[in-house]
This record gives sequence, C-alpha cells and structure tokens, in this order.
Amino acid sequence: MRRLIDAGAIVLIATVGLTGCSNTSSPDVPDAAAPENFNFNYQSAYGQSGLSQPYAGPTTTGQSYGAGVAINPSDPSQKVYTLVEASPNIGVGGPRGAFPASSRTIPPNSTPASYLGPYYVVRRTSDGAIDPTFGANGYLGAFPNSADTSYRFSGLCLDPGTGSIVLVGQQTTSSGPVGVVERLIPPASGSGTAALDTSFNPGGPTPGVVTIATPNGNNSPAPNGCSVVDAGAGHSGAIFVSGVDDAASSSLLLVGKISSSGSFDASFGTNGIVEYPVDSVQGSGTSAQIINVSLSGASSFPDVILSGFSFTKGTKNGPAAKATALTVAVNDATGALDTNFNGTGQLINPNYGEAVLARAHAGSNGGTASDLYIVYGTAGTYASAFVDYPITRGVPDIANPAATQTGTFAVPSDFASMQGFTFDSRGQILVSGDTSSNKEMLTAIGGSKPLGH
Repeated sequence: MRRLIDAGAIVLIATVGLTGCSNTSSPDVPDAAAPENFNFNYQSAYGQSGLSQPYAGPTTTGQSYGAGVAINPSDPSQKVYTLVEASPNIGVGGPRGAFPASSRTIPPNSTPASYLGPYYVVRRTSDGAIDPTFGANGYLGAFPNSADTSYRFSGLCLDPGTGSIVLVGQQTTSSGPVGVVERLIPPASGSGTAALDTSFNPGGPTPGVVTIATPNGNNSPAPNGCSVVDAGAGHSGAIFVSGVDDAASSSLLLVGKISSSGSFDASFGTNGIVEYPVDSVQGSGTSAQIINVSLSGASSFPDVILSGFSFTKGTKNGPAAKATALTVAVNDATGALDTNFNGTGQLINPNYGEAVLARAHAGSNGGTASDLYIVYGTAGTYASAFVDYPITRGVPDIANPAATQTGTFAVPSDFASMQGFTFDSRGQILVSGDTSSNKEMLTAIGGSKPLGH
C-alpha cells in the first residue's frame, strides 16, 4: 500500500528540520563520498514555492494522485517522469507511516478504491514545469492497459539506452494475479498515446508485455519497483523488477531479471525469478513492501538494492502494525542474497520505520564501491535519517556507520502525500505525491552529492 493512512499518524510537517546549505551544485558527482551537504529542507526554488506545476489532465475523477517517479540518469536535462492514477490508494490502515505523508484525515477503516486507474504518465522539466513536447501537452493519456480495470500499475523506470518507459504492476486474470512488466515507446510530440514496444518479448502472447507467475510461492506476485541497467554496463539493458509475492499472513520478497529482449535471464535464480522469506528480527513481522529498486553498478558490490519496510499482518493490521525499515541486497548476476550484507542479505533496522531510498557510491566511473547510503524514515517521530555505511572489499559495515544525520523531512504546506521517491543528478530527492486539492505534483528535497547519478 502506497499512502500514509493511519489516522493516528497522518501529519504534514511543513517546518524546516535539519538545516543545511542548498544543493545547487553541478550534476557532476565527486568521488569523495562526503555527506556534509545533506539536508532535509525542501527546495523552495523548485517549481513555485517548492511544488511543481500540477497535473490537471482529463482523469475520469477530475483528480490525480502521484505514484512512481523516475529520472533517466543519462539525460543531461534531468526530465522527470511520474506515474499518475485517477483514484487515491488509501489502503486500509496498514503499516506505512514512517514519513509525514499526508495532511488528510482518512480513517484507517476507509474502503479503498478497487481500481486506481486510469493511469497516466507525465513528464516535467528539471524545474518542475510540465514538458509540452512530451505526448499531449506533457502527458500520456492512453497506453496499452492504462484503462483496463484488471491492471494495477504501481511503478515505472526508464531505459537509459533507448529512452523507453517500463511500467510494473499486477494483473488479475481468471487464473489469479500475475506480475506485469510493460515496455512503452514514447510518442512523438502531440500524441497522447504510447505503443507497446513489440521488440520486447516478441514471441509472447502480447508482444511488449512480460508476465510473472509464481506457482511455487504465494501466487500473488506484485512488482512495485524496477530499474534498467545501461547497456554499456555489461547487462545489455536488463530490467530488474522487485516487489512482494503476498499472502494473508506473510510476504515473500520477489526479484526478477528480464533481458532487453523480454526473456527471463535463466542464470538469475530459477528461470529469472527469486523469492525469499522476509527476515523477522527485532520484533518485525514476516510481511514486507518494497518501495525502491537501485543498482550499485560497482564491480566490488554487484547488487540489486531493495528498500522498503517489514511489518506484521493479521491481527496487527492497521495502526497496530509496526513498520520496520528493510533493505535487501541481491547479487545482480545470480539472484542470491548477498551474505556480505549484514550476514543474511537483509537488514531490518528497528531504529527506523522505512528505508525509502538506498544507493551505493562507486565514484564517477564505477568500480570499487566505497559507501552504501540509505535514507530512512523514523517511525513515530516523523523524522528522517541519512546513514552512510562504509564498504570495504564489498562488505558494508552495518554496525559502524560513518555518518548519520537526522532531521524533519520538510515539505511545502500544500503537499499532501508522498508515494514515489527518486534521486536527481545532484543527489536531491524528487518526491511524487499530490496536494490537498487532489492534484498530482512533485516536490524536491535537499540531498547529498554522493546520492546523485
């Protein structure tokens, strides 16, 4: 579930917490992994008073809600793509609540919409303005399955090599739920319709679409995030997708590796898919949600890094569910959990409620990883933390972080929810959400240079 909905924890913090200098550096990222410029202040110069231009496209509800957000790291103009849904995803009072994600007062027992679409993709320039050269005045109002009520899209990523858009989510079929990965060809300016890239899984039932089934798991795979490797990095545009395979009492962590042609990488796990039980330590539960997927790109730390949270289910649903930050490291070639990471490949950190973003630092040209950075949300106090774990010979030192900075994750006063997070080339955090007037917007939060692309 993607929105803060615990009525006892719905707070909007619009005051400045941790002070720090405004990040106005160039996109070049220095090799020195120094977090001294990190801050949690929103960038008031972004857009208008910290908020991007609102998306007010022709949704069926007249409203729009932000979900996933992505930036192509190879794009010098740093244009930002967001996945937008026409109905709010409020959940039923689940665990997410580490961040001050809403000023709304939706009670935990509210009935969520059964269908969140139709879905839209919006593109903005780096200053927050909707880019009129993309699609129909800045957005895609139609793409395959965007209005199909059996589809539930939750995230997107961009292919640095081709510029194509990858969407992930879940489809409900007559045989049960399956995970869905679609690759879209962006339209020419003036067209609000995107086409499936039929070179992706060309021999499948629907060229351009890959489905993920998990008959040996919980049979409910739900990819929530993805990342595409630049073809120059040796993976030929491989797509990594991650989420959970859910059940009534517990979740399995799900990671898949799909080649640029749309076939599963047989050397990764079992036929391109791996699933793992969620570590249960420090009082956390055996269920989870994955929010973000990143790739280290470092030869000494060749991992897919997943960030999200673990939580209890069943009788502890709703406000009683304790969200505990979860970070997972999976080898990008084999799919095996990287036991150099916390001994198990999974870190459940009870000091925080959610791991929102994670990124390995390997200098400007890749190579040896020096640091693993994690941006956490702190449960109960509506604060955030930036933690730097040094990496030596491919082993992050989880017990001895080099630097930890905490503060309030401040947002503009009218920003009502936080659902999608990514980094720009400066290391600033771009957050997708919506305002109290139910219009999808972005805001920018000060970050740190080492977090940049």
